[in-house]
Amino acid sequence: MKYTYNIYFDLQCIVILLSFLFAVKIVKNKNTPRYMKGFYWYPTVGLLCAIPSYIESHFFPIKHSQYLINFSLLFHFCFLGNFILKVLPKRNVYIIIFFYLQLIIISTMLLSSDWKFLANKAFAITNFSLALLSLVYFFQILKQTDLLNLLEEPSFWIISGIFLGMGFESPLSAVIDYLTDNTLILQHKYFFRLIVASYIIMHLFFIKAYLCSIKVKRI
Repeated sequence: MKYTYNIYFDLQCIVILLSFLFAVKIVKNKNTPRYMKGFYWYPTVGLLCAIPSYIESHFFPIKHSQYLINFSLLFHFCFLGNFILKVLPKRNVYIIIFFYLQLIIISTMLLSSDWKFLANKAFAITNFSLALLSLVYFFQILKQTDLLNLLEEPSFWIISGIFLGMGFESPLSAVIDYLTDNTLILQHKYFFRLIVASYIIMHLFFIKAYLCSIKVKRI
């Protein structure tokens, strides 16, 4: 079982590395829209945070690695949440309040004395919140933009990846503690593989967005 999980995790690391390489490639490309110029920071931090997890998965445990995971979760929410807000056609005060309220909730959970117990719940809330923000984007953008034009827009692929990947991941994180408490070990391990798969899906959509950034000529 552990061998199979390692294959999934290795694949995730490879996809994050590819995402990083494509993200760096578009930085100096003249066709790249401005909002994509700094997106390389997301796969960069993701890759740096994946290295300790890779070492733990294949070699030996690392002390206090959970603190790095908590940091990566906060960065994950702040970066992707801000990206969605930045590309929204209309940002009203309720959307901004929702974002910061969720940030406060997630930060409180991760900084509390019971953070080990609350970690998976924090993941569920984080990714569910990102999926909801993605829905707001789709609701706004589909009312005013032709679908064929959207398929050439990098932000559409980024947010599609967030919506599909994180929308799929959030219910899994929500129930993972229940499976652990009820010693459903086999199901627990399958769920972890699905969680890893959700991040792979998201980064594959990001790669598609980078390719759009390179191909589309902008006036």
